Amino acid sequence: MRTLIATLLCSMLFVTCQKEDNDPCSNIICMNDGFCANGTCNCKEGYTGSDCSQEKTPSSITITAVTVTKWPATESNGGGWDLFDGPDLTFILRKNGTNVYSSDIFYENAVQGQSYTFNTNIELLFPDESYQLELYDYDSSSAYDLISDISFIPFIEGKDFPSTGRAENSIIAFELEMTYKFN
Repeated sequence: MRTLIATLLCSMLFVTCQKEDNDPCSNIICMNDGFCANGTCNCKEGYTGSDCSQEKTPSSITITAVTVTKWPATESNGGGWDLFDGPDLTFILRKNGTNVYSSDIFYENAVQGQSYTFNTNIELLFPDESYQLELYDYDSSSAYDLISDISFIPFIEGKDFPSTGRAENSIIAFELEMTYKFN
């Protein structure tokens, strides 16, 4: 009987030790919220590679809102933007000196320290190239006073795909609400 028990115990240990892991995903690690199926990583939109570790460059970025959060209180000569009140804010987006978007909305008598949001639908077809945001004081259809401008690149590899981006310097600041499209 002892021999039978010992034989059974050794057989069970041998079978347990010989058991193979047949899960093809057991040693696969998928990055950036990718998941493994049948030994292959399925990557979340915007990522590629065998382990989903590489970012794709978007085919386009759509800016759905532009919020002006900072601008100088006065002109460079120290005078006010308007005779008695704040600037009438509007903006233009350019690429290589060419208008990409010119807002037809302005915020009259903008108050320093407040933010102003322009709802937009601007499609940027070259998301990894430089664009320029220009902030203006709108006085009439023929009189735009440039408040300041800033260059920015909407997509920078290694920064993931933030839904809100910033373009800022010591003079002006913009927040950009963005969505990404991939081919």
